Amino acid sequence: MCGRFVLHEVIENITEAYRVEDVRVADTAARYNIAPSQNITTILQKNDKRYLVELEWGMVAFWTKDLASARRPINVRIETLRERPTYRKELERRRCIIPASGFYEWLKEGDEPGPRYFRVMDGQAAFAGLWDKWQENEEAEPLRTCTIITQPAEGPISAIHERMPALLTPETALRWLDPTLDGASALALITPDAMPPLDIYRVSTRVNKPTVDEASLISPI
Repeated sequence: MCGRFVLHEVIENITEAYRVEDVRVADTAARYNIAPSQNITTILQKNDKRYLVELEWGMVAFWTKDLASARRPINVRIETLRERPTYRKELERRRCIIPASGFYEWLKEGDEPGPRYFRVMDGQAAFAGLWDKWQENEEAEPLRTCTIITQPAEGPISAIHERMPALLTPETALRWLDPTLDGASALALITPDAMPPLDIYRVSTRVNKPTVDEASLISPI
């Protein structure tokens, strides 16, 4: 699972790393406790052009009939994408990446239970994700949302949580965005080798509150 993450890279670094041509975000301030339902910085690609935009975290599929009762998954399992046709269109045509500096998971048992921060040691990485556009009718304002793909936890992460986000290096992330790549080939990019190195350490339980958003949250304790 991935339910909280961090992005403190400056916009120039993001646009350079992912070769973004069109920036459409209003605010790129550092964020240390990004939570579901918030707008998050996302990169989409159409043809040969990449866009930096904000999408709401918690995907509403285009085929949703009733928005009020709709499920809004913040994560979708890679196993689901391989085995079920639920998100076939999104996987084929609406892949995205979500730049991240790190993410949190919570250890529930064992020594010193509580939140851990997984810091991207190389500075630049992104989650593999899907996005979609939902409209109540042709005249209504479209709602654009996204979800983060997760996979079984690998290595030391598995001692803390059974799932982990599909985290990609900039090079692999650009291949994930490539619209000429079919869904199956895109999923094949998500491997342990594609994940950048992480530094893992314990952090304050203050991160439990989504209203707290400050740099001290990623300080080790």
